[in-house]
Amino acid sequence: MTKDNLKVVIKEFHESALPDLIERKALFDFSILQSPVNKVITIIGPRRAGKTFFLFQIIKKLYILDAYFELYEKKALVSGLKEFGIDTGTIITDSEKRVEQIGKHTLNIVPICEWLLAI
Repeated sequence: MTKDNLKVVIKEFHESALPDLIERKALFDFSILQSPVNKVITIIGPRRAGKTFFLFQIIKKLYILDAYFELYEKKALVSGLKEFGIDTGTIITDSEKRVEQIGKHTLNIVPICEWLLAI
């Protein structure tokens, strides 16, 4: 897959809505999604067991947690900008785009698909 093809796939995914879900109880601790430590989550199972829709369920929960993380990200980013004497920072989101002014600092909030297309 070329870089341009990957950009198209990412853009189409972020522009489409998640499918309707019937949430299933899973043996999965969703609190791991709030952990600041980077983690790799592997989902295994037989064919047609619901792995893809389970991933959609995780994505939906991440959207809910997004508001919490955005507040945390803003505080952390402004703190880092102050420490290094930088005026402008960027927060990458799933779909939001705006510019916020916090004190003398400018926060550019951009969707990941737009950010990826710009690199």
